[in-house]
Amino acid sequence: MTWSLLSNSLGFAGLAAGLALGFGLTAALALASLPRRLQILGVGLAAVALVLPPFLVANCWLDLLGHTGRWRAWLPIPLFDLRTAAALMALMLWPIPMLAALGAWQRLAPAHLEIEPRLAGRRLLRHLLLPAAWPALALATALTFVLALANLALPAILQVKVYTVEIWLRFSTNFDLAGAFAASLPVVLAPIAVWLVLQRAEVTWPRWQETVTPTLLRQRLGWTVLLPAGVLTCGIVFLATALPLGQILTETRTWSELGPALAAGGRAVWNSAWLAAVTATLTVGIGPVGWRWRWGPRSGFRSCSRASSWASC
Repeated sequence: MTWSLLSNSLGFAGLAAGLALGFGLTAALALASLPRRLQILGVGLAAVALVLPPFLVANCWLDLLGHTGRWRAWLPIPLFDLRTAAALMALMLWPIPMLAALGAWQRLAPAHLEIEPRLAGRRLLRHLLLPAAWPALALATALTFVLALANLALPAILQVKVYTVEIWLRFSTNFDLAGAFAASLPVVLAPIAVWLVLQRAEVTWPRWQETVTPTLLRQRLGWTVLLPAGVLTCGIVFLATALPLGQILTETRTWSELGPALAAGGRAVWNSAWLAAVTATLTVGIGPVGWRWRWGPRSGFRSCSRASSWASC
């Protein structure tokens, strides 16, 4: 392994994780101030972005910004570039920090927002919301970093030289099993290291019980914060979810070749379905058994935030 390959891999994963953190935090701000039904809709759209196949996202942007892309004439963005690939990776992973921030903020009580009348707008964001969500955001950022580091499809299609592409080339082209194993060590060790560091981190998930109401949050944050967050969130959802889905659904070749593709790849479809079903079943089955194990991550909710040291619980 060369230092250039290592720097490319870390740079790609780090930039993707940083951008995903910014996208997710912006979307969480916008969603937290919306009514419950719109919050559920936003979480659903984020889930769609998270499960979109990477090759589908890459093909969409190749069709738009490739050498003969539709938008190439008026938007000459270098698509085959590490920074562009990292931005596209972030458009796939931003729901993770968004869910982490929402889960952390839903643990706050109304007293945290009402105890100091001058704590509003950007001050509220800087002194309460960000510190309250920081432990969960750190965990989410580490997770997005590992997922970006292990991703193969997007860097390979966009011709970005990272560890996963090198592993695949050594295995599939040169049949170099020893070299592929050696190249895979950083990708394997990274999630283990993250797990060892963050195994005592507290995991939070969004819930729908009323804590801090969206109305109260809108009043305290104000439109100077929420309006830019809402506009940016609409742009993120459009680029991450609506654009890839719209591109494949409106393409005539999608429907004309769907039948032959299913007929030719029926076994692959079946394998994908049963592998996903078995993995989901095992994951859900292990959860109730292992949640008390001391080496596992802690989860739960507390009635007060660590960030609000000036507030009594």
